[in-house]
Amino acid sequence: MHKLLFSFSILFFSFSCTEKNNSQATAYIIHSANELTFNSSVIYDIGMLDVRDSSFTISAKSKKQFNPNIKKPTLCFIQANDKNFPLFILPQKQVEVFFKGKEDGVEYSFTEDDFMNNFAKEFHSDVIQLLEVGSEEKNILSKINSTQEKFIQKLEKIKNNLTDAEYLVLQGMVNGKSTHLKFILSETENPKDAYFDFVEGFQFNNDYFLTYSDNLSATLDVIRTRYFREFGIDFENATNSIEFISKNIESKPLRDQILAFLISQKIPKLTLEKKDEHLLKLKNIEFDENYMQFLKKITPSSAPGTVIGEKAIFPQSLISFSNDFNADDLKGKKIFVDNWATWCGPCMKSMKAFQQKKEELFQQENCIFVFVSFDRNEDVWRKYISNNFPEEKNVIHLFNGIDMKTEYGKYYNMSSLPTYIFVDENGKIADLNPPHPADSTFLDYFR
Repeated sequence: MHKLLFSFSILFFSFSCTEKNNSQATAYIIHSANELTFNSSVIYDIGMLDVRDSSFTISAKSKKQFNPNIKKPTLCFIQANDKNFPLFILPQKQVEVFFKGKEDGVEYSFTEDDFMNNFAKEFHSDVIQLLEVGSEEKNILSKINSTQEKFIQKLEKIKNNLTDAEYLVLQGMVNGKSTHLKFILSETENPKDAYFDFVEGFQFNNDYFLTYSDNLSATLDVIRTRYFREFGIDFENATNSIEFISKNIESKPLRDQILAFLISQKIPKLTLEKKDEHLLKLKNIEFDENYMQFLKKITPSSAPGTVIGEKAIFPQSLISFSNDFNADDLKGKKIFVDNWATWCGPCMKSMKAFQQKKEELFQQENCIFVFVSFDRNEDVWRKYISNNFPEEKNVIHLFNGIDMKTEYGKYYNMSSLPTYIFVDENGKIADLNPPHPADSTFLDYFR
């Protein structure tokens, strides 16, 4: 089962959002035409997707300045009214972003001479359109290729207005994200298709994949895909993951950051003895000492949702697609929970597999299938569900949002996607690693 990087909080990174400090030249300034509430979420080198450094309100026609300590272009998300807006913070430069609340949402813009952010904004807009069209579009791969070529040409036109570092980041963003879209939206799993050709010829490059978060997710996908193709089992079940990554990634900074993330996800589920075994393996490959100290501080999780036999919960903070969800209606039912997002490639492949098997699954009247979305954008989630899931009595769609630190996320110690849970008729967690829809044993599991 493939999983995607989601959130990895490391306290010793040099980047932090702080109030204005005149000794630093780097700055990003948020202007607001209306009174709006914001969350500032920073993408560190490791590729975190939602680390909320601060929450604040800006009154109408006001602004707020931050002075991060960075050495290269760094991706950041500004969340306003529960929608995320990506921007790059640039070393030794002042980035200004302008927000305006409207009846149908929030819009944002940059100064005309901010070539990097204007380019990235347009690119992300086209990516969202591709995701909304999805794999139902017959020519989706050609559309992705056309979009990729279009932005490579646009990038060449503004190259003289960018630093070398900015140019390489945008080039990596376009190529990496386009490749990832092909993986997410491709219907085929033939080893000869474009994605597996890419996997076989993949070259790890530190700057390329550590600057733009989705590219790091693509790196993890490649690792998992390579492992499955070589050993025939899912990477999550690997006993030689450290050795495999060390063999495949020559770049030590990238190798250590990916290992730090993956091992940090494993430790809460390990015994102390197994944890020490993993740390000893890392020590033997001259693993980064800062990461080592970080991993040593991680202890087994106390989250109730990670324990077999504990009560399963679906708090009221989850948004129901149909607006009539009541957790009491689940009593006495077997429940399969799929935690997913439209931006998660393995999640989308699992969704397609579910669609192919749903007719037989729905014959099991005592089973309920609950899909909890971790999408950034509620509108994108609603559109996907509307287009792909007609109303069905056995299926419930809930929206958590991208934050894994919600009541629901904390209860189940969420850290990656997709994640599956099976709940018995008594409302107790029965399996934390059930077969997923793409597994050959999935149908038998419910018979």
